[in-house]
Amino acid sequence: MLRFGPRYNSPYAAVHVQGTPTEFISSANYLGVMLRAFRHFAVDLHHMKARFYKSFNSVFHRACRLKDELVTLHFVSLFCRPHLLFATDCLGLTVTQMRSLRNTWQCAVSHIFNVSGDNVHFICSATDDVTLDSMIVRKRIKFVQNISVFHCNHAVLHSVFLRSGKQELFWLRSMVDL
Repeated sequence: MLRFGPRYNSPYAAVHVQGTPTEFISSANYLGVMLRAFRHFAVDLHHMKARFYKSFNSVFHRACRLKDELVTLHFVSLFCRPHLLFATDCLGLTVTQMRSLRNTWQCAVSHIFNVSGDNVHFICSATDDVTLDSMIVRKRIKFVQNISVFHCNHAVLHSVFLRSGKQELFWLRSMVDL
């Protein structure tokens, strides 16, 4: 069992399922996303970043033989960046988590072009048509819009959209120029 909420860390009574006590855990992998017990719904990005670095190392060491940084960056964007973007549309990331994902991407760009500091920011702005932050926000907008479209026939989705979806959609659209 995994607990979320203000009492996530409080002592608990044992829960038995068919006479066997269940175990309380601090994190669990669910559909490829590592959930962790906390005061509110929380995810651990470590596993997403580890999968990104694993695929990055594989692609980079094969593509670096080409001696063309732009081709290598394209391969990394195509095959590795989806690991950083996985499920970000439905997670509701914090500013710190967004910064962590952005830094992971910039670290990869730094490694490909063998640069650091402001040069990394310049290369990212020159080569990316859309920043990683904008990609995540656009994915989130699409996710919330899909909830608004499908809420007509589903009472729970309708309730969720009315409670927070409208405000969130307005807020997200103000962050990105569409």
